[in-house]
Amino acid sequence: MIYTIIVISVLIIIIGLISTRDNIFSPAVITAAVWLFCLLLYLFLPHGLPPLTNKFLVALLIWLVLLSLSSLWIQPIVIKQKTTNIQASKLVRDIYLAIGVIALISFIFWVKTMLGAEGFGESWAKKLRSAVVKGDDAFGGLIVIIWHISLILELIYFEKKRWYRVVIVLICCLIFGFFVMSKTTLFNVVVITFSILFFKKIITTKHIVIGLTVLFFAFVAFQELRENKEIKSKESFTTLYLLSGMTAFETIEASSSKNFGENTFRVYYAATYKLGLSDKEPVSIILKFIKKPIVTNIYTVMYPFYKDFGLWGIGIFALICGLFFGWLFANARKGSIFFLAFYAYFVSMIIVQYSGEWLFTNISGNLKFVILLAVPFLVEKYKMFYFEKDKVNMSTDYTD
Repeated sequence: MIYTIIVISVLIIIIGLISTRDNIFSPAVITAAVWLFCLLLYLFLPHGLPPLTNKFLVALLIWLVLLSLSSLWIQPIVIKQKTTNIQASKLVRDIYLAIGVIALISFIFWVKTMLGAEGFGESWAKKLRSAVVKGDDAFGGLIVIIWHISLILELIYFEKKRWYRVVIVLICCLIFGFFVMSKTTLFNVVVITFSILFFKKIITTKHIVIGLTVLFFAFVAFQELRENKEIKSKESFTTLYLLSGMTAFETIEASSSKNFGENTFRVYYAATYKLGLSDKEPVSIILKFIKKPIVTNIYTVMYPFYKDFGLWGIGIFALICGLFFGWLFANARKGSIFFLAFYAYFVSMIIVQYSGEWLFTNISGNLKFVILLAVPFLVEKYKMFYFEKDKVNMSTDYTD
């Protein structure tokens, strides 16, 4: 069956590229390419993991086909609809940029405090990383979202005479990502930048392939610092982060959740428990580690849906995710600045589906992003403050 999925993935990529005029950021193209890449690595890269069984392969086939088809189906419907292209308020952009700079300065002082007298000793990276994971700081949530939004808007509204605005936000994101050894933060910055530049037709697929290759080797080095131990080869890194989720998925029991949808709708259980409306504790954000056949807590994007609802859950949420991502992508293709900004943030979630699910399980963070992103556009739309606005006319990659 694995070869059948490989063939289907290739067909989806071809159909996706044809239907979107070679736009590699189509949800269907990304999804098929990600799983094609992972399956090929599983087949030909030495890793010592057991063969994949139909338990995972059937689930993957359902996810791959339904997400891809639903995203492709909705795109022509959205393309035919008229779109009003609203600009983002320059005032709010300035405020976000200022907040980002102040947050960076505060972060640098926090780093100095956390390291203490030891300074940059042997385990400085692990120490900072642990503090962020445990939540012993004021950084990582809302501040990172503001940095990402600021980066997105400054890239869209980039002007040569204001080049320093993009550089400032990049410095904020990269310094934070480096000091806490957050591959996710660094990966998001790269993906956001690539996606916006690609939609603006500044870079091509060739540039993206080269950039992602460089990023991969950079992550290998970052992992060595974060774990404070030597990574023996790029294969071990690849096995841990790209392949282990497929094997780990085999250990999940379908529809085995204690409460209805407790993984998929974790935010509901967290909110009701915190407000005292329920005595049902939310499941842990950090998934349980398994020791065999590999030590990991990565279970792929299908984990919450399969554990809560079985194969039916995978099918239903594949359709929902496909429709949502396809809707965002189609609006971005039409030249909508807001939807380009919206979609650029979510592209990384589509790419990392080999490791986990972030649309539903991180819905509170996603809602914060949407609200903060909408503010500059709403301020401009309703003329809450009057300033001369920077206009951007996004080109489209389709024809009526």
